[in-house]
Amino acid sequence: TGNGTARTISHSLSAVPKVLLVKNRSVTNDWNLYHHSIGNTHRLIINNTTIKEDTDSAWNDTTPTSSVFSVGTNTNVNQNTSAMTAFCWAEKQGFSKFGSYIGNGNADGPFVFTGFRPAWVLCRKSSGTGNWNITDTKRNTGNPHGKQIEINSDGAEFDNVRLDILSNGFKHRASGSDINGSGTSYIYMAF
Repeated sequence: TGNGTARTISHSLSAVPKVLLVKNRSVTNDWNLYHHSIGNTHRLIINNTTIKEDTDSAWNDTTPTSSVFSVGTNTNVNQNTSAMTAFCWAEKQGFSKFGSYIGNGNADGPFVFTGFRPAWVLCRKSSGTGNWNITDTKRNTGNPHGKQIEINSDGAEFDNVRLDILSNGFKHRASGSDINGSGTSYIYMAF
C-alpha cells in the first residue's frame, strides 16, 4: 500500500533486481519501469511510447539492493493509501537476462549475448520515443522470428522479419528505428 513518502520495500529475491515494473491499482495510472541499464534516475512508461523521464520521484534515485527497492513520492509508484503492485526481476543464469545494446541500422543487426536461447524477448528504444516490441518462439518457431506484438498498442500482431533467436542470444534482422536504428540505444528483457 502506498504511503506517499519516499521509502524502501522488501522484495525477497535474495538478488539485486535488474527490472522493476510498478502499477498503482487504485487509480488509472501508468505502468512505471525501472531498468538497470537506464539507471535509478529515470523511468520508462510501458503503456506508451514516450521518452525516458528523468525523475527522482519514481525510484528515489536509489538503485535496488539484494533485499529492497526504493520508491519516491510519485503517485504512479507510491500514492498514499493506494493499492500498488510491483513485479521485480533479477537475472538468473540460463533463464533471464536484462541489458542494453546499440543499434547499427542495417539488416545485419547487432548480436545480443544472453548465455541461453531466449523464448521471449522484449526490446525498447531507451534514447528516444518508441514502441515496446515482443518476439517469442511459440507463435513463430523458426528463424527469422517475425511475429511481434507491441505492448503499448492495442493493435494486432504483425509479421515482419525482425530477429533470429540463437542458442546463446538473439540477432536483429531489420533496421527499423524501434529495434535497430543506427547509433540508437535500446534496452531488452529476455527469458
